[in-house]
Amino acid sequence: MENLEIKVEECNMLVEMSGRVDSSNSGSIQAIIDEAIEKASDVKKMIVDAANLEYISSAGLRVLLSCKKKIND
Repeated sequence: MENLEIKVEECNMLVEMSGRVDSSNSGSIQAIIDEAIEKASDVKKMIVDAANLEYISSAGLRVLLSCKKKIND
């Protein structure tokens, strides 16, 4: 996905988002981030870089909250 980049270093996951995140792509973004969390099972913190984000809908915010919950469980 062109508007999402994920980097994992030690226990931190950096999620760089750009463009728009809404109901049309939030499911894909959720799947990509979930896969990255599963692969890096030692992730303790997710940092979201939204500097280049034009818009995020409530569906996009739900994705971030869901990911935070998975990391904290």
